Amino acid sequence: MRNALKNAAIIVAVGTALTVSGLANAATVAIDFGNVSVGYADGYRDNNNGWHSWRTADASRYRKAHGDQYHAWRHDDPKHQGDADHK
Repeated sequence: MRNALKNAAIIVAVGTALTVSGLANAATVAIDFGNVSVGYADGYRDNNNGWHSWRTADASRYRKAHGDQYHAWRHDDPKHQGDADHK
């Protein structure tokens, strides 16, 4: 019984440490706007033409800082198929 309680305590401690570590790492994730070629309402293309979705807060920050490279429509909007930066 004593070993079972000790093992349970260790499992709880390790689980808590991993959870806290994961939350700390998640909070530090950020988008490098220098790698964004063009932004859309639903995501962005990087300089290697790769597609990425982004969080609403990141889209808002990018739109405010780089409005000339942001489009307020989805990247696959058929109304904008002929646009020069549509890829």
